[in-house]
Amino acid sequence: MFSNSKFFINFFLFFFSSNFLFVIQKYVLKLFYAWRSILVGRELLRKGLIKFVGNGKDTFVWSDKWIIDDVPRRPVSKQIAFDVALRVSDLIGEDGKWRLERLHNLFPPNEVEKIKKVIIGDVEDREVWAFNKTGSYTVKSGCWLLAKINEELRGQETACKLCNQGSETIKHVLFQCTKAQELWREFDVIPSQNVQNADLVELLNGCLHIMEDSNMELVRRRAIPWMLWTICKNRNSLLYAEVQESTLLLAHIALEESTLWNELNKVEQGGNQYLHDLGAPEKWAPPAPGLVKCNMHANWRNDRYLTRGAWITRDHRGEVGMHARDALLPSPDQLSAEMNCLLWVLRSLRDLRLEEVSVGIDSQRLVEAIQNPIRWPRYRCLLRQIATLCLEFAVIAFEVESRGSNKVAIEIAKSVLRDRRLQSYLALDGPSWLHDLIQAEVTFVNS
Repeated sequence: MFSNSKFFINFFLFFFSSNFLFVIQKYVLKLFYAWRSILVGRELLRKGLIKFVGNGKDTFVWSDKWIIDDVPRRPVSKQIAFDVALRVSDLIGEDGKWRLERLHNLFPPNEVEKIKKVIIGDVEDREVWAFNKTGSYTVKSGCWLLAKINEELRGQETACKLCNQGSETIKHVLFQCTKAQELWREFDVIPSQNVQNADLVELLNGCLHIMEDSNMELVRRRAIPWMLWTICKNRNSLLYAEVQESTLLLAHIALEESTLWNELNKVEQGGNQYLHDLGAPEKWAPPAPGLVKCNMHANWRNDRYLTRGAWITRDHRGEVGMHARDALLPSPDQLSAEMNCLLWVLRSLRDLRLEEVSVGIDSQRLVEAIQNPIRWPRYRCLLRQIATLCLEFAVIAFEVESRGSNKVAIEIAKSVLRDRRLQSYLALDGPSWLHDLIQAEVTFVNS
């Protein structure tokens, strides 16, 4: 097929050349390092997962970890013998609520209280990350769990695996290890504190002071965070991939990545950098003509107290339609209390036959969860109910309010426990005792 025999000779020589074998070895080692990292990450993920109950059909009561304390765990039984095939769905009645009599038969009283706080609903069970309020894994929560595991293992093998000259603490890895010091020297930055005597916080504060030192080149002091990250990456590369890059190259890469990041994240106006954040409005803003705006607020104290809920509707001229307040059942956390309050509000608006509504909420997290429910798996049951209710409106929108623009709803909610107004209440117009505040907001809108 090939008439030129030189092609085969050149290919043969290249294939068995040291350069080719070096390239192959380099990439194989990188793949090996990547695979080792995946395996380590998988084990960490397993330690932090909890079986989050929806309908309970895929969760075994005694073998799955579906109770959360400090860490995910299996429930405690008060019986010696138990059914290993028992599913959580067997503890839920046809009405979708916990079968309390059965719970008290199977579990100690304190365990029953924990189980009653588990939010159940018509969604499938799934594993979620236990150490984050959203249920999604984050680097911060993963590092927290890893640090906790390392604390438990402390006292086993603590020597630095690179230099064997000290305990493998964060301070040692970033500042004291010989490999780290080589990189700091190459980067031409020496921490101002005595590395041996200063603690980690002082050394990191020293790095922040260096970043503010106008006597140093701007590009170099901006790259300090990337230098710290490069030290960590170099350590992992040496330990797990057995690959050593030159300190000159590593310092150059840190500078390059820092410069690129700062260029991509720079916004200039009049020569000055600034961050532009519209934020929530400080004053109440009316809806578009044709829409009804419903401001709501959920006042949550803890998982033992009733949640105080309130809402008030107004049109584009600021005229009040009606308002309501109620004492809702206790919720395990702030966000679930806000979701339960929103469900109450949406059901009320639906029953009042309001079809085009804008809901003002003083909770950025709640609006984010509604818009991106896949990122909040811990609240799947409540978010599914909210999404189903939203389908019953012709137009439904959600706005983030500040506490300043949501004053009326906040004051009504506060009155539930303050004035012992625990009965559900619905009335036309606004509360007479808030007349001046409502009129002041209308005057501001019309001015």
